[in-house]
Amino acid sequence: MAFKNNGPEKGSIAYLQQQSNSARFFLLITVILSAVNCVLLFTEFDRFFLYSAWFPYWQLDLNVLGLGGELAIVWAVLSVGALLVCWIMWNKNKLFSMVAAALMAADTVYLVITMSDWKGILNEDGISTMILNLIFHIIVVVFMVIGYVHLGKLEKARAAAQAAAPQPAQTEFKGPEF
Repeated sequence: MAFKNNGPEKGSIAYLQQQSNSARFFLLITVILSAVNCVLLFTEFDRFFLYSAWFPYWQLDLNVLGLGGELAIVWAVLSVGALLVCWIMWNKNKLFSMVAAALMAADTVYLVITMSDWKGILNEDGISTMILNLIFHIIVVVFMVIGYVHLGKLEKARAAAQAAAPQPAQTEFKGPEF
């Protein structure tokens, strides 16, 4: 029995757009859960969502930059806001997908650094939670890079489709005759 694929043909403009939108969706989920985590921490709730940016949460929780309380909040808002700007501008310029990938890669490195500091503190459940968080971060970075690649291919495919489309005949406008 053969599997029937009902999706767009691989390499088509619709396929490339779908792949780009999938990566963009991962970024949106990350932004939403990161913002929710910051709010939960600010309201002193003792839980957090795994699938979010780590640096804003860590900054608010432990004030690792040594900023005051208000500055820590501003830094967390700027951190999440940068990802939100990348999500908003995603389809305008493919550079924003690469910036999102770089921000999430930096967040992943920061997660690994803080995980190494936590080894003696965390119990087995905490370690497994952090490993799941690390796996999510890696998946998001991979999706951001894939989104960047597909956006580049999408630009080329659209340019090729536009060049292949028949151009309307241009007539010279002579204006009214008197």
